Amino acid sequence: MPPAYKSYFEINYNPARRVQVFLNSKYIFTIGAYKKEMGFYIDFPNFNASNSTVSDYVLPKGKRQIDTLTPRKSEFKNICPKLSFHESGMVLLSKGGIFFDKEISRQVTRDSIFENNGSHVFTISLQNLNHLPDEPYTTSKKVRHTSLPFHPLPEAIKFVGNLWKKSDLKSSFVDLSILKDNTEFPIVWPRNDGSNLGDIVFILKFCHLKNAEPMYLTVRCMPIPMMDKDYTSGTLLTLISGLIFGEINDLDKDSKFISFMAKKDV
Repeated sequence: MPPAYKSYFEINYNPARRVQVFLNSKYIFTIGAYKKEMGFYIDFPNFNASNSTVSDYVLPKGKRQIDTLTPRKSEFKNICPKLSFHESGMVLLSKGGIFFDKEISRQVTRDSIFENNGSHVFTISLQNLNHLPDEPYTTSKKVRHTSLPFHPLPEAIKFVGNLWKKSDLKSSFVDLSILKDNTEFPIVWPRNDGSNLGDIVFILKFCHLKNAEPMYLTVRCMPIPMMDKDYTSGTLLTLISGLIFGEINDLDKDSKFISFMAKKDV
């Protein structure tokens, strides 16, 4: 059982606006909510000075898993984008003041964010985290933090985000009703693969708009094998998002998604 860590947060703008995610003392990313809509974003401040490749992909119909997949189109930048997931169902890879190819950096996933019922919204993977600096979290009432306890630091790790309405999350995670804002104990989410294993998870409740139904973002964390064994000179970050929900389980259709890879050399 991992040691206690903050694992449940309410983003309500009074005062919490965002959550910093650490792995031990390594600052990984920030999750925050937009003030005037039920959207959220994920930013990677430690990768602002990095080389990134933004791409879109088409997974051919009839297949849902493939060992290698060539991007349909790519764009190269010297800064890492942030992911934003909007109330309209639009997913964007963007950065303030930096222009990205619209064709490969945005995707409409649904007509509304409220249509999500546990849908996958992102997968973030990192390797060589030891190259990131040790740093303190922000001390501000508006910014909270969680420091996920992995000892020793894994060579690579994956974060999988799913977005829920409360009714769907309660039916899939029966312990939701006992959680309180800033809960400080491990939440372990059991896998459905018969392995008798579980992943540590933290949960964000977006409840910052008075007239909107709250939405819940669950983020499961799991060590994974190295993604690129030949890359040892820095930290590797990849993100996948923008899956078209109507195409995921329809093997008669191609499935589209957007992605980026960023390398921060030492």
